[in-house]
Amino acid sequence: MREFGSEFCYLSNEKKFLSTFVYFSNVILMSTGRDALGLVAESIDLKGNNILFPSYSCNSMVEPFSKRGWNIIYYSLNDDLSVKKEEIFSLCKRFNPKAILLMNFFGVAPTEEIAYHIKKKFECIYIIEDFTHVLFSERVLLNKYVDFFVASIRKWVGLADGAIILSNLRINNFDNKENSKFINLRNEAQSLKFKYTTTKEIKLKDCYLELLKKAELVIDRYDNIYTISKSSLETLNSLDVNGIILIRKENFQHLYEGIKQIKGIKFQLEIDNKQICCPFSLPILVNNRDKIQNEFAGKGLYAPVIWPINNMARNVCHVSTNMSDSMLSIPIDQRYDYEDIEDIIKIVESVMNSN
Repeated sequence: MREFGSEFCYLSNEKKFLSTFVYFSNVILMSTGRDALGLVAESIDLKGNNILFPSYSCNSMVEPFSKRGWNIIYYSLNDDLSVKKEEIFSLCKRFNPKAILLMNFFGVAPTEEIAYHIKKKFECIYIIEDFTHVLFSERVLLNKYVDFFVASIRKWVGLADGAIILSNLRINNFDNKENSKFINLRNEAQSLKFKYTTTKEIKLKDCYLELLKKAELVIDRYDNIYTISKSSLETLNSLDVNGIILIRKENFQHLYEGIKQIKGIKFQLEIDNKQICCPFSLPILVNNRDKIQNEFAGKGLYAPVIWPINNMARNVCHVSTNMSDSMLSIPIDQRYDYEDIEDIIKIVESVMNSN
């Protein structure tokens, strides 16, 4: 049975990746998104101060700040996951934050306008943008009002690790060490997954999933900051960025057209046929989400939840709560061709029609 989603196995492509980021004096490659956010938190060096976070944020985004003494204040979002300008202004006046984190969720919640308005009214506030969902969309990096861009790279391609910070401001020095334990576990897991995709031996699947869990536990338990591994950097420098963008856009539209009329599926976000950003995934909303997710997995389609959010965030924003409770992220990435997307459509249709 063909499987879709879950972790990447090892991939190698062509063309330079880092040439995209010529606009920045500081381009820092880290091991994980947590490392990148942690280094930004330390570079701003305002421990004990407030930072505004979107209520739709996973704990791994928040913890790099909270562990370093920052106070987290959540703000709510509009139905399209865009920022409420007046609420942000009110929170800035009330809490005097030193930083605000923005995110262009799934590439359809632009941040350019709100970043401009924040800087115009509160010029001393640092603006951090998590651009993980728009990593290969160069246009979003032209926003001069953002002080630090941060993204996780390993969510997009077959790397054991990888994250990035882009800025024209000073970034702290750090020990240039690799997280060898994390890297070794991830490399071994990805190698086993590659073998599993060709042999379909269940033992291999169980092994690579267990290794991935162990790898995540490693980064859950450390507080140090690590650089990207040499092996991941080599692969990153040979990525065919244009090829990735083309395939993802085609797969996204193909999948959307194939499932948009299926009963029981909703879209929180407006899908634009002229979508400028390279898509991360296709998010859908369903009732009985956990049941649907399990049935997808039983047919070989692995659709993660992006993301579980904590109770503080839930109390702030019903839109974020609904996304966290009802959404599934359907993969559309460069591993898949036309026939693969057709198979994904059939799985989605089969499961939804039986519920």
